[in-house]
Amino acid sequence: MARRFGANPPEALTELRRDVERSILSTFGILPSLLDPKASGTALREARRQFHAGTVVPTASLVEAALSEALNEDVKLNMRRGKATDSATLARAISSLTSSGMDLETAIVSVGL
Repeated sequence: MARRFGANPPEALTELRRDVERSILSTFGILPSLLDPKASGTALREARRQFHAGTVVPTASLVEAALSEALNEDVKLNMRRGKATDSATLARAISSLTSSGMDLETAIVSVGL
């Protein structure tokens, strides 16, 4: 039997820590699966997509507005690189669009490339 070294907190305290961790991650728009070593590839891709769309892009918009105001110049941040976090999903989307009759160039632009 394996022996535990260090503190051995009660199960209630361990569960409380997990709940607090999830709440903190949620506050910042981070799904727990992003930090879960047991998460599947699909769950990680979805978590990254949601984090990008729900946290990174809105935050970038706020930064753009603040910079534009401070510099008295129109500032745009390029968020294109973040969209390509899952090339397989983009490839499937392009394939689906072209197979439904859309020309390749329009499909590429439609998925943000």
